[in-house]
Amino acid sequence: MTREQKLDAVYRLFKWLNSVAETGEAMKIEDIRAIFTDKAPMMLNGQKICYDHATHFKHALDLQSQMAKWRFNIPFEREIVEGDQVVGYYTVDYEDKAGRVGQMLDLCIFTVSDNKISSITELVHFDGQNLDIESFDG
Repeated sequence: MTREQKLDAVYRLFKWLNSVAETGEAMKIEDIRAIFTDKAPMMLNGQKICYDHATHFKHALDLQSQMAKWRFNIPFEREIVEGDQVVGYYTVDYEDKAGRVGQMLDLCIFTVSDNKISSITELVHFDGQNLDIESFDG
């Protein structure tokens, strides 16, 4: 895969999430299947929170349940593509259901295989209003 194909495989996740935010469309597990390999572990701040399509779908629904508005800011502010990995630093602007605003500062290492995300290691920090997302607790 080329550098651009690896980035596109990762950006597909954020484009989908932004589309959901903009249109209000329902999240579907089929969308998750198009983005992630069958087994795609996700470590978040040192905790394994996802490991398959069902848990990635739950995590996406948890995000949606906490935020009234959101925008994953792509392209990444910083990115490195090396081997099968994409490393990106990006931000997410959001408003929670009570109208309080915040921003997530995210550093992720994505592994890409077969044009899909096959693993994520993520460090997230909240600036402003923290989110209380169930899947963040494992």
